[in-house]
Amino acid sequence: MPGRRRSGGWKRLAGGLVLALVGGLIWFWFRPAPSPRRKLIPPPPRTAVPTACPSRPAPVPPVVSPVVSPAGSSRPVRDALETQIALVRRAISSGPIDGAIGSQTRAAIAAFQRSQGLSPTGSLDPDTRLRLTLEAPVMTHYVVTTNDLARLQPLGKGWQEKAEQSALEYETGLELIAEKSHAHPAFIRQLNPSVNWAGL
Repeated sequence: MPGRRRSGGWKRLAGGLVLALVGGLIWFWFRPAPSPRRKLIPPPPRTAVPTACPSRPAPVPPVVSPVVSPAGSSRPVRDALETQIALVRRAISSGPIDGAIGSQTRAAIAAFQRSQGLSPTGSLDPDTRLRLTLEAPVMTHYVVTTNDLARLQPLGKGWQEKAEQSALEYETGLELIAEKSHAHPAFIRQLNPSVNWAGL
């Protein structure tokens, strides 16, 4: 019966191949996932941070500017300048501090009056003066440092030039001081007539 022996051998061979195929599929689906290769990321390049600006002059004498942080004893405001500073300290903007009562200052006074339950006239009447108080000196001295001067840089003319700048900082020392004190640049000049602002 040689024919039966041959057919039995083919069956065993086919069964073995099926088992090997099934085993291979099981191993393929359940094998552990290969660990991903770690990419080496180079460290960022070191950049030099300027500690001073060699093309700028030495620090200027202290500059007088308005104070916007409260501390100390309380007293009513006396004039337009003190009114603006007292409003700024209460987070009520009257525009840049300039010592003059204009439309923005009147609107800020009216907002303060509403917050106090007073009639919003926008004028500095006696009741408003009594409630709008100062708790700190009106003026202070600010020393322009070499770090301040190092921040100054000309502003790019277009958006492309501005995007390529390292930072959108101040162009002049006067702009920096005016921004820090919430004051108008012309008012800072008026308070400091002896300062050479062109040199900053």
